[in-house]
Amino acid sequence: ALAAPAPEPTPVAVQPVNVAALSDQERSALVYAFLNTARLTGVRGTGTSARVLMNERVFRLNDIVDTALGLRLSGVQPNLMVFTDAQGKTYEKPY
Repeated sequence: ALAAPAPEPTPVAVQPVNVAALSDQERSALVYAFLNTARLTGVRGTGTSARVLMNERVFRLNDIVDTALGLRLSGVQPNLMVFTDAQGKTYEKPY
């Protein structure tokens, strides 16, 4: 006998976060949460020609990686990616 189909999931309303209204500490916590859960699957090259495969998308230098946070890929070095938020604060993610 076949199992009954799984019920459809119920959508949950999520309120967008106004990142500009957050304190520096709250904004940093959101950025680090994003970076800690980002699925990095490949890095090709370093410097201005670098490409990063993250969260099933390809990003180049200065591409926005998270629009809500205003977070962009600002540098790729050997074993280190650098990100900059909309306020100009930099964050590093080793790989």
